[in-house]
Amino acid sequence: MFYIFILVRPDRPRIMQPVAVNSTITGLHGVDLKLTCLSTGGYPEQTLDWFLVRNGQSPTRMTNCLTHIASINFYDVTRTCIFTPTNGDDGVIFLCQSYYSGKPQLKDSTEVQLEIARRYQFRSLCIV
Repeated sequence: MFYIFILVRPDRPRIMQPVAVNSTITGLHGVDLKLTCLSTGGYPEQTLDWFLVRNGQSPTRMTNCLTHIASINFYDVTRTCIFTPTNGDDGVIFLCQSYYSGKPQLKDSTEVQLEIARRYQFRSLCIV
């Protein structure tokens, strides 16, 4: 008896949160940023990961994350990570990637770049 195992490529991952404008998201120094990515329609269950890329370095897998999996015939996988940016993180890239652990991996990804918003301090001026 022979069995045929078929991989179904999920749709390209979509970044659901935060909302990106021209592939850019905005964050504030010291304020948690919630990153949520969704990969739908894969079979069997696909892996979904967030990676952080700094200044052209190799991607680093993000670890402060939770994964939610829903299945009705095919798999929908959501991965949410929390990242606390600093001013030095301006320009980093967040990469959301779906793939299978075996062969073929059927990798696909979506990315956004972080822009750190500048806070302006106003000093009160008292004229007497």
